[in-house]
Amino acid sequence: MKNPILLLLAFVLVLLSPGCHQPSPAPVVAGNSPLWVVYACTPTLSAPLFIFENGQGIFGTGCGFPINYAEDGTPSGNNAKLTIYRSDPSLDTVFYTGTYNLLTDTSYSLFFGGPAANPCRLFMENDMSAPAAGMAKVRFVNLSSDGFSFNCFINSVKIDSSLTYQVATPFLQCTPDSLASLIFTDALNPAVTVKTDSTTLLSGGIYTIILAGNYGASNFGLTTQVIWMNPKVKL
Repeated sequence: MKNPILLLLAFVLVLLSPGCHQPSPAPVVAGNSPLWVVYACTPTLSAPLFIFENGQGIFGTGCGFPINYAEDGTPSGNNAKLTIYRSDPSLDTVFYTGTYNLLTDTSYSLFFGGPAANPCRLFMENDMSAPAAGMAKVRFVNLSSDGFSFNCFINSVKIDSSLTYQVATPFLQCTPDSLASLIFTDALNPAVTVKTDSTTLLSGGIYTIILAGNYGASNFGLTTQVIWMNPKVKL
């Protein structure tokens, strides 16, 4: 019969062997979701946009006038509560609060347009996949509450039609252009035409073109803003 003491010692040595221990679970680290927030309401903002996620400050800088926008990463997860302030949160200027499910490494946009007292809201996932080789991608977003229905052009080429209030086109591929003009023209009244300044559309670039304001308004007439969405994206 084998010595029971030796058997016990062998069993203990096996238990202490590194191969018998399961590795400790890695700590759970919150993922990140790139988030664009665009404020294109009347009245316009004279201060930056502040966005908080579950009480955590995400960013406090905006750019563009009268269309303010900012982009940063927000912790991803289910039931992420976003609170948007029109100015310094210490002034308690809450504009909007909503809850969203945000996937890690997935880009989103949250657009607001029309009157601030009754704004439209668009929340959508951004298609940040690279365009075909040698091409760019653009989408048009209508945040003007006038009720027009716009045809969308790149220079003289119509790429979409009947773009109504609080609607966005999908991302559409186009040829790069160093002097592109992005144009909104009302389908029933071509005199209502709004276009960007000459815009550079880079190969591999992803762009959002926003229309906001009100036709004939002195404080916030129909205007456009081009957002280049991928300075940080590896294509």
